[in-house]
Amino acid sequence: MQLELTLQKTLLSPTRIFQLDVNITSNSQRIVIFGPSGAGKTMILKSIAGLITPDKGYIKIADKVLFDSTKKINLKPQQRHLAYLFQHYSLFPHLTVGQNIAFTLKKGLFNPNKKNFPPQAKQWIEKLELTELVDLYPQQLSGGQQQRVALARALTTNPCMLLLDEPFSALDYGLRHKVRHEINELQQQLNIPIILISHDVEDVKLFGEHVIEIQQGHLKG
Repeated sequence: MQLELTLQKTLLSPTRIFQLDVNITSNSQRIVIFGPSGAGKTMILKSIAGLITPDKGYIKIADKVLFDSTKKINLKPQQRHLAYLFQHYSLFPHLTVGQNIAFTLKKGLFNPNKKNFPPQAKQWIEKLELTELVDLYPQQLSGGQQQRVALARALTTNPCMLLLDEPFSALDYGLRHKVRHEINELQQQLNIPIILISHDVEDVKLFGEHVIEIQQGHLKG
């Protein structure tokens, strides 16, 4: 899937001025944005998702323009049809696994039913082998199980791309290796494009069909 992206964003703090200025073009299904903490990786990902607004720029995925500062185009996150997997998963502690997965499909103010899930939620509960966990709460799960729940929730909306924000950094070393390969296999099965941000060279080795290195808000090389 083709990605065209030009971003400029300035952040001011009492101690420094951070300037993001990047230009990315890719036709890869697996993009890794690699760099140290504070380099601007998450800012790029959140700009693509529509969670923050660049000062200037242009974002296009396939034939769909998500953001164009010149033409005043800025689609809402839900209009972009992207799935964002947060670093710490952002599961709702008061909802069961099943309710968490079905949450993005709910209509109205009420939480999803604890027992009756929409077909889209059931599909991912089964595919990610979460059937036996649907009645549990996030605090009762291991880190790997929490990640699978967050991934199932992200996929229920049938997104055109999956955005992964340091997806393995919250896991211990042994589990990190296992879950990394599970995500790799799932991505290949689904053939869904991904953009993964990381500071871990192991992620680059496994997912880096197209590796983009960033330092201090600018692309390296």
